[in-house]
Amino acid sequence: MTRPRIVVDPAVRWGRAILDGTSTATVDVAGMIAGGETVATVCGEYDVTRHQVLLACWHQAINEGWDHWRSWAFEVHPVLASGSPAQVDALPDPPARVEAPR
Repeated sequence: MTRPRIVVDPAVRWGRAILDGTSTATVDVAGMIAGGETVATVCGEYDVTRHQVLLACWHQAINEGWDHWRSWAFEVHPVLASGSPAQVDALPDPPARVEAPR
């Protein structure tokens, strides 16, 4: 199995970052996680792997400025970039979005 990748293709989803081999935008996947869905639910909803979900969340944190995931993204980057599936499965999920106190 090849390592999942993120691609930008102007002909797919208006040039948004997508998971390679799909038309699934990283912002859609990460948005579900940020909204409180579990990684398993998102995997089933979009028919993608855990590795792809974590990669989409990593992309949003690093490239799109989702600061609430930035420290998580730096922690998981080495494994997402070169880890085996077993190592990826052991990674923590992105943290739940913390609402600001009112």
